Amino acid sequence: MTQSTDVIRSRPLFVLQASLADPVMMADTPRGERKIVAVTGGTVRGERVNGRLVDVGGHDWALIRPDGTLELDVRVLLHTDDDAHVLISYRGFRRQRDDGLYFRTSLTFETGDSRYAWLNSIIAIGVGTRPPEGPRYDVHEIL
Repeated sequence: MTQSTDVIRSRPLFVLQASLADPVMMADTPRGERKIVAVTGGTVRGERVNGRLVDVGGHDWALIRPDGTLELDVRVLLHTDDDAHVLISYRGFRRQRDDGLYFRTSLTFETGDSRYAWLNSIIAIGVGTRPPEGPRYDVHEIL
């Protein structure tokens, strides 16, 4: 069986809900205004991956570009419910459009735990929202 190359298939991976500290704002840089935000906690809930984001150096090194787009650059550490560690890295964009908020991220993973080794070789896409308690992403594995 051949797969069509014009259709992207995915399946739900998890929902990530993050808690953030107050941002540290830098003066305008040549690329825009830098906004550094510590990730202080959060949860990951899904059929195959569950756990909590731990407060171990997780940050978003965001950039507010001159066009108003927020460019995300995030690394966080996930401690799974069954005691594995997974580094989650993602980049993406958040901006207001006429048809609503565009908030998308591309996630990759790194772990040495054999139970989650399959994560090391996938790409996932997150569709974000921004409720008051912090960013929330519905994350899908790209098949």
